[in-house]
Amino acid sequence: MFGPVASTPTTWRLLAAVDERLLHRLRSARAQAREVAWLQASETRGGIPAAKAGGQALPGLVLDIDATLITCHSE
Repeated sequence: MFGPVASTPTTWRLLAAVDERLLHRLRSARAQAREVAWLQASETRGGIPAAKAGGQALPGLVLDIDATLITCHSE
């Protein structure tokens, strides 16, 4: 996440290699991370402050994940 960025072809090879077993493991890891986040939120005095967008408070826990699509082309 904070180290060197993989090249586009490497990333596509990784995504192409995701099979049902790995997909199940990824979903399980995501569920565990969500459980931890919600437990931490419930332990926080007063809860997590509301995120704001356009000057309006957004209800619930907001995870802002930014991504950029990059097109790779070669002859």
